Amino acid sequence: MPGITMVAEHDIEALNAWLAKAGLRGEAEATLVNGFCERAVAAGVPISRALLLVDTLHPIYEGRLVRWGVWPLAAGRGGLWPHPPAGRHR
Repeated sequence: MPGITMVAEHDIEALNAWLAKAGLRGEAEATLVNGFCERAVAAGVPISRALLLVDTLHPIYEGRLVRWGVWPLAAGRGGLWPHPPAGRHR
């Protein structure tokens, strides 16, 4: 396919190694998603957004959400918002 390039195996291995080490260090979800996506883009993976949803059994909070990429601004303001801070939503 035109415009599609292969990602080097050593870049994928480095991405996997970083993700495993960061996870074992106990990094926050937002740090993991941001770090993974930024490294994946740098390695040549053509992504522009990512969304991580984690369901929980917490009695008050239904789940957790982490977003990365370009997202619309608040209603009525229009435009694009590059790499917003990840957040937790109920």
